[in-house]
Amino acid sequence: MRRGKITLQLTPLLDLLLIVIFAQYLEMQEQARLTQQTHQSDLTELQSESELVRSERTRIKQERDTLKSELASAWKELDRQTLQSEELRQSLTRTAQERDAVAGLLPELFRLPPETANRLLDALADDASPIPPDQIARLKAELQRLAVAQPAEAIQHLLTYDELRKRCDLWEIYLAQNGVAHLTASGKLFRFRAETPEAFERELFDALHLLPQPKALVLILLSHGDVRAETLEAALQGLPRATERMRADQNGRTRFEYGVLGFRNLSPAETPP
Repeated sequence: MRRGKITLQLTPLLDLLLIVIFAQYLEMQEQARLTQQTHQSDLTELQSESELVRSERTRIKQERDTLKSELASAWKELDRQTLQSEELRQSLTRTAQERDAVAGLLPELFRLPPETANRLLDALADDASPIPPDQIARLKAELQRLAVAQPAEAIQHLLTYDELRKRCDLWEIYLAQNGVAHLTASGKLFRFRAETPEAFERELFDALHLLPQPKALVLILLSHGDVRAETLEAALQGLPRATERMRADQNGRTRFEYGVLGFRNLSPAETPP
């Protein structure tokens, strides 16, 4: 029996193998490229997120530093206000203590010995004084009332006087023993001599135009020391004439009233300079 001979053509098989290998290589390259793109995209996204995180961390740090600074300032301001509050509390406490002390002394200021009060008030009721007896009696009663009044009532009395001062101008005229008239008005002092009613009227009228515009009411109070009768009489007669002239000059804008307090025995130190 003749044996058959088998011949294999290896070239086509080799070509097919190379094609398969190349195809797999291309597939692996494509997968590698896709994988690299995916990784690159993920890396870019991670870098972007990392940048956002760094930016957010920086912002949070800045806000934290700002809050720390504001908190420190707030604590400092609180300490300052606490100190001021304590100082104010101490000041109010001292003021209240001083007020209570003064309030307690006020009745004592008006609690004159009866003989002293009567001697002073009787001096006002002498023949040279125009103060009527019923006014002297009211003064005595007021002194006695204030002497036994509670501190709050005495303070209210002084506050009422202060409130009146806010609504009117108070002119004070004191005739010193040497015959010189001392006029105190609106923080100014005028000194003059007037031996006649006309001269006294003229001096007061001239002083009006050297002062600021007066309030709606001007109260002129006249008191005197141990002056000559002629000087006192000139003032007593010239004062009402001066008030009438000043009232007419102001054309109704200001009302002028006067009162005569009578004798005041002031020491040289108490006499207006």
